[in-house]
Amino acid sequence: MAFRDTSSSVRHTICYLTLGHRIQQLAWQLDEAALVEERSRLYHHRGEAMRALSEDISNDRSQCTDTTILSVLMFLFADVRQFAAPYWRYHLTGATQLILLRGGLKKLVRTSAMLRPSLLYFMIIGVMGNTTSSASDQIPATSNLDLIDLMAEAYGEGLFPVLFCPPTLLLDIIRINHLRMQGSTNPTDEILQTSAYTLLEQIQSFSPEQWTVTSAAPRDEWHILGRIYQSAILVYCISSLQSVCLLPSSTDLNNMKAAHGSRLLLQLRKAMMSPAIKKCMTWPLVVAGVQAVSLSATARTFVTQQLTEMSLDVGSPIPLTARDVLKKFWDSGNTAWDVCFDQPYAFVS
Repeated sequence: MAFRDTSSSVRHTICYLTLGHRIQQLAWQLDEAALVEERSRLYHHRGEAMRALSEDISNDRSQCTDTTILSVLMFLFADVRQFAAPYWRYHLTGATQLILLRGGLKKLVRTSAMLRPSLLYFMIIGVMGNTTSSASDQIPATSNLDLIDLMAEAYGEGLFPVLFCPPTLLLDIIRINHLRMQGSTNPTDEILQTSAYTLLEQIQSFSPEQWTVTSAAPRDEWHILGRIYQSAILVYCISSLQSVCLLPSSTDLNNMKAAHGSRLLLQLRKAMMSPAIKKCMTWPLVVAGVQAVSLSATARTFVTQQLTEMSLDVGSPIPLTARDVLKKFWDSGNTAWDVCFDQPYAFVS
């Protein structure tokens, strides 16, 4: 493999990514000595990538060039694949500072074709990471409503490979995150409570069938994806906003949450049979897992099995981290969304 036109950091990051994938897929075949050697190589390349990044960032001439920002983003993506927490927050914060030196996210997305795909992934990690962060500890840059127009522009009408979320519903996740952040300090604000109900109605009005028909490249799986994300986001909306008291724990809302939790599990069973989409179901499985605390042991077993198999399939330990977080939550006796996550996680495969 030739890396002649890439930075030293990117070369080491690619090696780090490759070794992480190899270890996760072959760990069960390797003896202890071989596994230790592979992990030693992985941490060597991770350390070398960090050293090269530090040199580039400390140099005024290279500090915020496209190449340096791309290197930082690639390292962020590598750490997200290898560690759900806590490193991604540090790298995302650092990347944000470099992006600000270039005029901000909006300007860079619109002026750098080289960085645009990576910046979209950066935004997705921030948005999805905020769903499993404390309501009072959001990353402001990706919970701010100003992000909605830029995300709509960058995400477009397509489906980003690591997410497969319908565009309008992705924007609703940003709105939920923003309300969570506001509700953590103003739970009795009537305007926020009204906004929570309005947003819930908006998510309910989404039509998976209509979205499939109007999609640029409709496929049978699109129906499944539309239903999965509508139900997952409804469950997330109700659960997370109940946690900050912007929505009440009423019988009607709890019944709605339970119904969509059951539909989510049903659609996930279909999705996991599709090679085209099953690799990107980490976040919906996490949402199903949170709801499964109130469902049957069968539901919890399904989530556990799928996350275990997905880890091997995608070559990342992140699904295993999600599985372990959920198991601890199920055993805790708690049911609240914010109780489930003891630190900020980025469950994006």
